[in-house]
Amino acid sequence: MTYRLRFGLEELDLGERETTIGREGTCSISIDDALVSRTHAVFRRHNDFVEVEDLKSRNGTRVNGVAIREPTRLVHGDRVRIGPREMVFYDTEHDSGVKRRQSVTGKMALCEKCDETIPDKAPSCPHCGAARDPGA
Repeated sequence: MTYRLRFGLEELDLGERETTIGREGTCSISIDDALVSRTHAVFRRHNDFVEVEDLKSRNGTRVNGVAIREPTRLVHGDRVRIGPREMVFYDTEHDSGVKRRQSVTGKMALCEKCDETIPDKAPSCPHCGAARDPGA
């Protein structure tokens, strides 16, 4: 069974056990945003479900708009907000027959023009087309 997170145009597979998300380069998924804590949240995989836990982040973690205070079990289609960034949780068992592209990336950045999450190595923003500064 595969579980994924969708950030804008990117999809990321969750690891076999834990997937950490935060600003820190040691996190499984890094988001370069000042409103994201160094180690913001963790996604834990169990036998047949995934839960997300906020790791006492400054700006909190929300599931479907509700701030979570304890590990929260996710269901297909849940929206998870980490700081200012929103992602959608996918259980691929629910998506059988739907072909999705998969781009594996561990670092995300913000477009300076439209403020959307984009892959860190993207030469331009897939949302607004703005060119990225290679030195940024």
